[in-house]
Amino acid sequence: RYHRQSGPRARHANYRSLSGPDRIRVAKLSAILRVADALERAHSQRVRDLSVEMTKDKLRLTLVG
Repeated sequence: RYHRQSGPRARHANYRSLSGPDRIRVAKLSAILRVADALERAHSQRVRDLSVEMTKDKLRLTLVG
């Protein structure tokens, strides 16, 4: 649901029913999904490889096209 236009909102019944930690998890995952969707918008499969580095407060994506 959250891979295009709006992100998670409290007015969405399913999102509203989640616990606080689960809401945070959904918000983070939807952000990653939106990035992936934007990278493959043309459906041309130009991204051949992806590496992910995570630190305490950052997520770094490195793409090979």
